[in-house]
Amino acid sequence: MGKFKLERENPEYIKNRAIEVAVERLKQTIINENLRITPAVEEKLDSLLGKLEEEGIFLAKEEILRKSLEILAIEQGGFPEKLEAKFIELLASEIANKVDEEKNLYQVLSKEMIELKRKGIEVEAKKVEEKIKEKLKERGEGFNL
Repeated sequence: MGKFKLERENPEYIKNRAIEVAVERLKQTIINENLRITPAVEEKLDSLLGKLEEEGIFLAKEEILRKSLEILAIEQGGFPEKLEAKFIELLASEIANKVDEEKNLYQVLSKEMIELKRKGIEVEAKKVEEKIKEKLKERGEGFNL
């Protein structure tokens, strides 16, 4: 009993639990919206993040949305087309930011694709690569192959 109480008071536990709850609620909203990202989904996401910020927990919008989409893909056995496009967009942004830091597109892409495969999520690496290159080009940045 005491150990559980200590875990619940741990800030890292509280943050992780908040992420789990936000991801689950957003996932349910996406399901209710016929597996589409609609204004209602965006409003729910903003509402969840606002409530968390009031509690002193600051999370990235993209992080919650990506995790929700990952869980949906696992539960649904893949992505519906529109959700796959949104997931690829989020993944490409995340990888493009890492490429900024690490400067090696294919190492970062390979690592992310392996991690997704371990989770049972299938996404075409070529689509992700094209989207990353597009994002880097928009920023006017080069990358190492």
